[in-house]
Amino acid sequence: MKLHRPLPTKTRKKGIAVVAFLIISVTFIIIKAVPYSLTDKDNIIIKSAEITVKGEQVSDSLPLSQSGLAHRTEVRVAFDTPVRKNDLMFFGSVYAPLKVYANGSLIYEYGQDGTYPSFMKDPPTHYDSVILPCDEETAHIEMVYLSPNERDTLSVHEPMVGSRKAIFRHLFLRCGLSLVMSLFFILFGTVLSVMSLAFVKTDDLGLAMIYPGLFSIMAGMWQLGENTLSVYLLQMPSLLYFVDFLGLFLLMIPMYRTAIFHLEKEGDILLESVLCVIEAADAAAIILQLTGKVSFHRSLFAFHIILPLTMLLLFGYSLLEAIRFRSKNAQRFMIPFLVLSLSTVLELLNYYLNFVRIYSSIFQIGVFGFTIILLALSVMYITDLLRDQRKKAELEGELRIRDQILSYQKSRLEMLISMSDEIRKQRHDLRHHLHVIDDMIEKKHLSEAKSYISNVTDTIPTYPTKEWCKNSVVNSTIGYYAQLAEDAHIRLDVFVELPAFNPNISDSSLCVIFGNLLENAIEACHVMRPESRYIKLCSKVNGAMLFISMDNSFNGVVHIKDGEFLSSKRQGLGTGLHSVRSLAESHDGSAEFKTTENRFHSEVCLRL
Repeated sequence: MKLHRPLPTKTRKKGIAVVAFLIISVTFIIIKAVPYSLTDKDNIIIKSAEITVKGEQVSDSLPLSQSGLAHRTEVRVAFDTPVRKNDLMFFGSVYAPLKVYANGSLIYEYGQDGTYPSFMKDPPTHYDSVILPCDEETAHIEMVYLSPNERDTLSVHEPMVGSRKAIFRHLFLRCGLSLVMSLFFILFGTVLSVMSLAFVKTDDLGLAMIYPGLFSIMAGMWQLGENTLSVYLLQMPSLLYFVDFLGLFLLMIPMYRTAIFHLEKEGDILLESVLCVIEAADAAAIILQLTGKVSFHRSLFAFHIILPLTMLLLFGYSLLEAIRFRSKNAQRFMIPFLVLSLSTVLELLNYYLNFVRIYSSIFQIGVFGFTIILLALSVMYITDLLRDQRKKAELEGELRIRDQILSYQKSRLEMLISMSDEIRKQRHDLRHHLHVIDDMIEKKHLSEAKSYISNVTDTIPTYPTKEWCKNSVVNSTIGYYAQLAEDAHIRLDVFVELPAFNPNISDSSLCVIFGNLLENAIEACHVMRPESRYIKLCSKVNGAMLFISMDNSFNGVVHIKDGEFLSSKRQGLGTGLHSVRSLAESHDGSAEFKTTENRFHSEVCLRL
């Protein structure tokens, strides 16, 4: 079976960076270009309206951002619009109670006292639609807002009139991609976090998966709560309000945990201190909201300072680690930290300078890019970690086999020492025996001498030894497993041709190859009935190549994934056969493993 060699690490890094850059660039173009290149032929977007505050007109155009308002100041937005049968009007309310009148009749109200949690001073942002009366061709609409309690600015977006299908298409074209990505982040993060539970015993792998998974969930929650289409479809404004802000506030915790883990800075005073500040700020924001003291959207101003500072600090820290200590992990994570830091700073500037109309769009793109790159790096890290764990398992298996052979050789040495002691004793007694025999022969007691010789012969101990091959290390390996096979009542046939010295492969590698083959075969035979247990091992040398062939009985149950045999003793791939294949391929050879009904066949060739 031929294995494909993995790409070099540098090539993989460049490939991931290029793919991530292309994804971010294409997404940015789609988000920015597509919505504004489309026209709404079936919708009427209201941009002109008579806007009055306390009876005085303050503007005649939408959208509106009216500042300097006292709490619960009434703001009226009035306009006339053509109406067709079954037309809807889509509109929104940003932390403000709202009533909508059509031709003087109340047709909708939102955010009145008692309709939202008592610990919230203002109703959460909401988007909805209502069917307009079509008694006449034109409807006179009045939207009556009450300004928020916790801010002196009222924001009013343009209402939109059209069919249900046309309104949905308009929202999907502008918000659909963001909604899909938010759901993807939540789903992928959940899968990653759940998968991490399977590796609880493997701390490194579990942590490598759960922190990026939690960050992905938080980023997805924040984008879901910010998304106009999700608010409109779900019609659960209070829930999405918490999903939105909790996702935004909490995403820094798994991000810092990811950084600390991958930079290998557990216990670092600076990073741990910053993380404590973030956790304390999150806890304070949640407590203040639940007690009705300060709402999340008011706490957001504090996070406008905390988020960019902590992100810039993290980027600066990883940059220092990359330059000063040449940390490979720091070099990996510099780019995603830079992307997120720049997007945070630009979003903060946009909040005050308003050079991009849609708030949070820059930060969303930055979080999207950061999450994609982070997930790619995390997958790469997890892949490397799994490969390292597999190598570790292989090394542990090789050490176990070598320990077993050493134990066998130790027992053989003890037997040789015992033989030496016995021979010394026999040599000491030999003179006495010879004198006795000589005396019997002189006296013509030949039958007694013959009997005496027979008795002496019976007292000499025998030490059965067998040479399986000329290589002493492999000979000990086969001898050890031959004893195990005999104890398990396994019929063993061995014919091994192997030189004592082999210039291109070490004795220890040969020991691992023969040891793994025989160990797997004995384990497979254990589940068979005694009369069906057998192992046939044969090896021959042809030129500079060694060819090994082995057949053994097994129960016919085998699990294969991607061409690799899965372990029957634990979850994951089998390390023994993989180790045999790796050693064979590293010595200009190959390894093939095949199964028939109740026969497992192994073929290995390598250069000696």
